[in-house]
Amino acid sequence: VTGPATPSAPDGPASAARHAKSDIAPETREAAVRPGDVSERIAALEAELAFQTDANRELSDAMARQQLDILTLQRQVQYLSEQLVALRNRERPDSADAPDDEVPPHY
Repeated sequence: VTGPATPSAPDGPASAARHAKSDIAPETREAAVRPGDVSERIAALEAELAFQTDANRELSDAMARQQLDILTLQRQVQYLSEQLVALRNRERPDSADAPDDEVPPHY
């Protein structure tokens, strides 16, 4: 005989879990199922969920504000680009009046 026989789990994982729980010391098993501990854990999880929900809402609001800022900046860049093109066209002599084969004055 090589050692103590391990209990088989004829009805699958549920049976194995029951057998595993039986290996836990009785005082530990009682502490694991105390109603006060469970309610404390639930309260801690609810507090964490409330924190996560609030943080998620704040991040969503910040992202919405940033999206509005981006749209505003895109409009401003478009406007400024159009203004720059208009200024360049005013300063540049009309290219239709200059012949294509004309040599610049510095040659």
